[in-house]
Parts: sequence; C-alpha cells; structure tokens
Amino acid sequence: MILDEPTAGVDPVSRRVFWRVIHKLAGDGMTVIVTTHYMDEAETCHNTAFMFAGQVLAYGPPNELIKAHQVESLEEAFLTLVKRKTGEEVEVSFKSLMG
Repeated sequence: MILDEPTAGVDPVSRRVFWRVIHKLAGDGMTVIVTTHYMDEAETCHNTAFMFAGQVLAYGPPNELIKAHQVESLEEAFLTLVKRKTGEEVEVSFKSLMG
C-alpha cells in the first residue's frame, strides 16, 4: 500500500489512530510505503529515506540515522543533511528561531 501524506491536516488524535492502523497492517505482513513531512511519524517506521530536491540524502532505520549523524531526533538528522548538501545555514530547532 502506498500512502501519500495520509495525516496531513488531521488532528493529533486521528493521526495516532491512522498510525495504529498503518502499523497493524505492516505487522500483518503488508508492505506500506508512506510519505510524510512529520518526522515524529517517520521515527516509527522500519526504514526511512530522506529526500531533498529530488535526491535521496540517506536511507535506513530511523535510530541508525539519528546515531550516524550524532543528533537527538530524526528531524535534526534531516536538517543536518540538508545543511551539508546546500551549504546554507539551516535552523536545527524551533527554539533557536525564538532567540
């Protein structure tokens, strides 16, 4: 099954219901491919591919991507790779934007 951003615009409770169903299907043996901008969702997947500007920047289990880039979250790993790819400064957290 291929799902393109199935939880975009969905409330937080419904997002979790969607993911419970997705994980149940995967657990029952179905291959599920999901695109998402929500890194907290991607962290629950078996494998993750980071794409930016039409290119795959990295692929692997979320915990291995986090460890490989020595960061604390999948979002930080993605932002670190984008920064490395573009050479541009990328804020790695919303807290840093505040001050």
